[in-house]
Amino acid sequence: MKSITLLCALLLAHAAINAQSNPCPDIQSHGFSPISSSGSNCTSKVFAYATGDVNSQKSLLITVYAGAVTPANIVAETCNIVPANSPSTYYESGSFTVACDAPITYVLRRGTSSNGQCGGGECGITISIQGGPLPIKLGVFSAQRNNNMVLLSWKSESEINAKSFVIQRSVNNVFKDIATIAATNLSNGSSYSFTDMKPEQSLSSYRLKMIDIDGSVAYSETRVVKASAAVSDFIIFPNPNRGNAKVTVYDVSSPTDVQLIDQAGRVIKAVSLKNSNTIDFNNLQTGMYIIRVVNKTTGETSTQKLNVVN
Repeated sequence: MKSITLLCALLLAHAAINAQSNPCPDIQSHGFSPISSSGSNCTSKVFAYATGDVNSQKSLLITVYAGAVTPANIVAETCNIVPANSPSTYYESGSFTVACDAPITYVLRRGTSSNGQCGGGECGITISIQGGPLPIKLGVFSAQRNNNMVLLSWKSESEINAKSFVIQRSVNNVFKDIATIAATNLSNGSSYSFTDMKPEQSLSSYRLKMIDIDGSVAYSETRVVKASAAVSDFIIFPNPNRGNAKVTVYDVSSPTDVQLIDQAGRVIKAVSLKNSNTIDFNNLQTGMYIIRVVNKTTGETSTQKLNVVN
């Protein structure tokens, strides 16, 4: 009996030590996430990445103030429940619209959540950030593929205490930094551009990470770029014909095959485009054929019917 009692005491002590060493969600990063702007007003959210306490569910209350930390200045407030032992997870406030040059303070309150809300007691240290004016009011941001490159361009409408733009590219929902461009920090904004010379061949996304001189960050909306080297359009001429046809494929920017398929579905001729985008099919027998153009990089295909008459 004594040994069981001692074991229980040790387990309780171990749990108490863990509770003390992991009293709250652990916040890794936080900042602004712009949504849109109209005139002199900006709409944004505040975000935080946090991991869960190993012992129990906790809460993360994100409150945003336009100005001093008083109830009258609250512009957004959201209670987020952080599950026990959860990995780094994105949490955010509600959206808020304020003047772009308004001083912003956001407060991250970590607490117990025995009632499933943010009404429990606080734990750890409450984080309060004097954001100042939103550092960058972003205007147009676009990403367009040009053959084997992706061209990104953006324009800020105003910059206050801005440090830099980090271009991030995502594949399979994982964003990675690919370049950094210093901000001009001009009050009336500036235009920027960047060319990704080695983009992914698959569908990918881009966003801007905007960094203030005090280290706070904000993210632009995401721009999605389609896979490179999509199947090009092509024409068959003449069609119908009397056994001789010319196939011309437009904008060949990646390895491409042109296949001639009979009515039984057999590939009776296949030609890889190399030094020309035009192929001649001659001495064809009367009947219906399929011309199939295959992008060898992505596997995408495009087809048209070829009619050979007497």
